[in-house]
Amino acid sequence: MPAIVTQNIRNHNAEQFVEALSETANNIFYVFIGKSYPWDNDTVTIQKDTSDLIYKLYDDMVAVKKIIPSDVEIVIPRYDWVSSVVYNHYDNTSNTQFKTDITSKVLTSGIEQKSQQPFYVLADTTNFNVYKCIANSKGAPSVVKPTGTSTDVITTGDGYKWKYMYTIPVGKRSRFFNSDFMYVTNTNNSSNEDGALDFIRVTNGGSQYTSAPTVSITGDGTGATATAVLSGNVVSNVSIDTRGLNYRFANVSFSGGSGSNAAATAIIGPKGGHAANASLELGGVFVMIAPELVDSENDTFPIDNDFRTLGIIKDPLLFGSTVRATASSFSTRKNLYLANTTGTFSLDEYIIGSTSAANAIISSISADTGNSKANVKYFQAMNLTLNSNAFANGEVVVGVTSGATGNLISIVNEGIQPDTGQIIYVDSFIPIQRSSGQTEILQLVIEF
Repeated sequence: MPAIVTQNIRNHNAEQFVEALSETANNIFYVFIGKSYPWDNDTVTIQKDTSDLIYKLYDDMVAVKKIIPSDVEIVIPRYDWVSSVVYNHYDNTSNTQFKTDITSKVLTSGIEQKSQQPFYVLADTTNFNVYKCIANSKGAPSVVKPTGTSTDVITTGDGYKWKYMYTIPVGKRSRFFNSDFMYVTNTNNSSNEDGALDFIRVTNGGSQYTSAPTVSITGDGTGATATAVLSGNVVSNVSIDTRGLNYRFANVSFSGGSGSNAAATAIIGPKGGHAANASLELGGVFVMIAPELVDSENDTFPIDNDFRTLGIIKDPLLFGSTVRATASSFSTRKNLYLANTTGTFSLDEYIIGSTSAANAIISSISADTGNSKANVKYFQAMNLTLNSNAFANGEVVVGVTSGATGNLISIVNEGIQPDTGQIIYVDSFIPIQRSSGQTEILQLVIEF
């Protein structure tokens, strides 16, 4: 029998990752930036998960910042409510509930039609309320936006039924919200009834009814009652009178009314009831890591150059030791402290040690032109530089492009020991330029 990786275990793994950052014997995770030099042909390279990639990422790494518990939240894909879209409704028997946009096409009207729309929406970015679609008016377009925070199912003028799930808190909107993902809570935001029936879907309207037939609901729960609604001689709808509770299965049947063949299916809410756990109910299998970079982070993050990769490293060690790094941030580049400089070194240019023949590429420069001094951070990557020889104190360092020179007074090692820890995530993109005084929110999303 094929195994099933359930939504529950995926949500559990996402929660465990978040919890790992605050446990007593926790792992320590850092976000890193890297690759300050251009992509080949200025085209973002799609990374392949190989051992060679890991070494290359260490070579390109520029700086790391510790991820703290407040930097991490579970998120879900963001779907904004849009008028005239036919939204999917919650269905306890569906195994494609979280697989939206399976196929799509653009109609001649210009409207994009998808084979399966989401079953929840963000109503707007004024109130930031999130709603689950309980019933979709038998597949009609949604033209009335859900509003309010009622604990009851909300029926809008277009016949849709919505369940208010939660409101994205103000404090989460700047860091855990973007065009693709949004914060989701795992707290109970409603007065729920486990196993209640909020929707009965008519699957066959039957025929020749002269009066509304009696609706009977049988199952392992108690208390649910409903009334059939006729349109002409067929059953067009079933109105819930009493939701009942504790149903795990429920059968719906019709009797009387002089007609025949009407059929319907009871849609049973999730364990605990709708809105008992929004994270689990809406597919919270994504974790967003959103640390802030504030200016130079105490001179560990360069502000004069761009970067093209972003990733996560677990439990790196301090340079030259077996001690796990714990400080807030580290530079992962060696520094050359140069005196008596002439000319101006350039970012991303090659530099050569006149005695050692060491070859490297500049990733950052802190210049003190008044005193003819410069602090140059650099990296050496065997696929880009001629060698990885060590620079020697006292030698002259020469910029190949600029012609600038400087006498090497001292070398300051990087804060993290190269090739230690585990790189568990990496993303690549077009260059992001940093600047003095700038605060950036880095958003990484991992799917479990």
